[in-house]
Amino acid sequence: MHTVIGAALGTGAGYAKGLFETAPIALKMAKTPEHDYAETLAILIWQEFYKVDAPEWEPCDDLMGILSQIDNMVSGLSRSEKAKK
Repeated sequence: MHTVIGAALGTGAGYAKGLFETAPIALKMAKTPEHDYAETLAILIWQEFYKVDAPEWEPCDDLMGILSQIDNMVSGLSRSEKAKK
């Protein structure tokens, strides 16, 4: 398997093939401050409200997945508050 650095040093079709094969992996590993913030927020919500009921939960790898998890957790909290009333 090619690495991003190895692919960058190559030329021709092998260069392009190696770069395109590894680019998603490299992008997945590079987290933005927004991704880190969302991940921290999701973990805090899970620890406070869902750890007992979902002990195996883990944040998604990508930002949109984490935002979806936060949306689902907050919606679940909203529904449980309405049910108490």
